[in-house]
Amino acid sequence: MRSNNYNVRITVQLSILITILGTALFSLTDGTNTPLFPFSAELMLTIQLLPFLVALPLVRIPIRGLSAMGLLMWIFLFTLSMVSVLWGDFPFLSLQRALLVFVPSIFLFLLTVSDKNPIETFWKVARGLIIFGVFLSMIGIVLYIFGTTIITEFGRMQVIKIGGLQLQQSLVGIPPLLRISSLTGNPNSLASWLMITLDLTVAQWLTNRLSRFKFSLLFGVQVIALLLTFSRAGIGTTIIIMGLLYVLSARKRSRQLRRTAVLFVLLFVSIFILSYLVELSPALQNRLMVGLNERGAAWYLAWNEFIQRPLTGVGFGISYEAILEDAGLAITTHNLFLGLLSELGIVGFMLVLTIWLLGFLGSYYMVKNARKIYNNTRYDEMVVGGFIISVLTGLVVHQFFEFGLLRYDFRTLFWAYLVGISLNPVFTTMEYGDKQV
Repeated sequence: MRSNNYNVRITVQLSILITILGTALFSLTDGTNTPLFPFSAELMLTIQLLPFLVALPLVRIPIRGLSAMGLLMWIFLFTLSMVSVLWGDFPFLSLQRALLVFVPSIFLFLLTVSDKNPIETFWKVARGLIIFGVFLSMIGIVLYIFGTTIITEFGRMQVIKIGGLQLQQSLVGIPPLLRISSLTGNPNSLASWLMITLDLTVAQWLTNRLSRFKFSLLFGVQVIALLLTFSRAGIGTTIIIMGLLYVLSARKRSRQLRRTAVLFVLLFVSIFILSYLVELSPALQNRLMVGLNERGAAWYLAWNEFIQRPLTGVGFGISYEAILEDAGLAITTHNLFLGLLSELGIVGFMLVLTIWLLGFLGSYYMVKNARKIYNNTRYDEMVVGGFIISVLTGLVVHQFFEFGLLRYDFRTLFWAYLVGISLNPVFTTMEYGDKQV
């Protein structure tokens, strides 16, 4: 029996690790947005589906409490997205995108709530993603410093040739503020990765999994790369997540208050310094303001479409094709909430909001119950719960300016993974806390 339990635990852990880290690996591109690996799309989909199918005969998926409610919300949302193809103008495209988004996400959610050691698995995932984030950062920085800048049909590129190996990244922006993208193809995509990996680095340091030297090295490399993306949403969200995690990881309320006060002081100082730099640098001022007018037009069109179809929307995943393309805009909605309202109406929006709130509720219980006993195991749980609360909060801000969730994107999978951890019965049943949730 003990051997069988061990095999199940290892199978679930490996399935989660392969799904998340494999998705990260096969998402890499060169500077032209061409996948770095042959058959990347097919390989990515395979590693998102196959691990669950292999693990399924060995695991018992808990259907009770908050995990059952979370699964129900995912199924309702998936069903609504599938049904929306009936009234959309691009039914095949909408169906394809719904399947690509929801099937891997639900599979990963089920694996996560089935995991008997979610904290142990989380730290393994964190270690892999930190290595990935540092790798992306090093590539971007090395290309920025030593790469040869050329102009191609794809725009400005930086290239390094080492023997038969060629590394390249696209540069976006107007000199002197050129934004790096490393192997992600886009500065905002790189910032979205580092937004997660940087805060995972902080979480590992808070739980003494990194020495001060290792933390300083890994953290510093990623911070430099993040700043070189000049991504307003990415940098701002990273600061929000990091600040919340710093406060929530305090063991005592009094220490939380002190940390909150420190953060407010740092915030005012940062605003003052940024204001001073903007005055000195017209290029920086232009970077802070550029693109907002075009997003405003997209937001207006999306909101107007929601007003016309408040219950049904235009169909899942096709807001650009159905609304923005005919208007001549070259960008997506760049707002998750307006995008959802325009695609799935108020019902779909409320389902997503419910999943989000369940994630907050589950992670709140993680932190609350972990505070009752001061030991290393419970402190780990408190930091992980705090990390989930921080990321879910940060994503609210980030997705006000982006539309990365509920797209075939790593952020959707990671969001599903974090919600799955917070709703895992290990944290929401009587044997863990003082009451069943």
